Amino acid sequence: MTPYNIYILIVCIFVFIALAGLFTYVVFLLIKLYKKTVIAGLEDETLKKEYIQDQEKRKKSQFLSKITTYAISGIFVFFFLASAYVNFQDNMFFEDMPTLKVVNSGSMSKKYEKNKYLFENELDNQFQTYDLLLLYKAPSEFELKKYDVVLYEVDDIYVIHRIIEIEEPNENHPNQRYFLCRGDANEYNDRFPVLYSQIKAIYKDQRVPFIGSFIAFLQSPAGWLCLIFTLFVSFGIPNIEGYIEQIELNRLIEIGFIKKEEKIRYIIVKRNKRHEEKNK
Repeated sequence: MTPYNIYILIVCIFVFIALAGLFTYVVFLLIKLYKKTVIAGLEDETLKKEYIQDQEKRKKSQFLSKITTYAISGIFVFFFLASAYVNFQDNMFFEDMPTLKVVNSGSMSKKYEKNKYLFENELDNQFQTYDLLLLYKAPSEFELKKYDVVLYEVDDIYVIHRIIEIEEPNENHPNQRYFLCRGDANEYNDRFPVLYSQIKAIYKDQRVPFIGSFIAFLQSPAGWLCLIFTLFVSFGIPNIEGYIEQIELNRLIEIGFIKKEEKIRYIIVKRNKRHEEKNK
């Protein structure tokens, strides 16, 4: 992560803490008001009806709901881990293990009609914005060849374009090759020739379409806030619901509608019901 990304992450955490504190305070006030209403007996009839309805419902199979929950959780975890992997790899490229990069522009998204070499050589390995590319460490300088798609760095920015010409060492640059690159959707070459020292990786036609949009979102401040908020809700809501259940059950016991030993069974029934409603 760059210093700027770390700074943005810290700001997001502080913003989230402020919003979470405000949300918690509002929820606390609402629960306090509801507790007073229950203790005063204003909700007795509603609590009795809800208890009876829960007791009359039979246990249903949780298999489908569990599969749905695991699938959604698995997808979320995959995107989160992929996002972290992409974010922390930064400038690391390997020969055998791919580095993941999200495409951020449309410069390789189509064949520009004036780029005849694309059609003549049947170069059909274009990719779209937000595709997730699998890149490998660039081979040695003289193994790179014309029409390879490479990732190179210029002014701390990564560019993924095609090599369309290679100038071998000559009197103007006797010790190195010049690689002239261009995006397939572009009419002109990139502004400056690329040196081998700038080339970091090569694209071997391995990609996952469009999935990069989710990874890019999770790398953004909004994505970080969404992730933190999801974790907050996942742990906070069950605790709030459990506390409200205790208030309701204590009231039902107080008015003699249920016995103390029925309390645990009732909590289990309500939690099963809540789990089913979450996965509908």
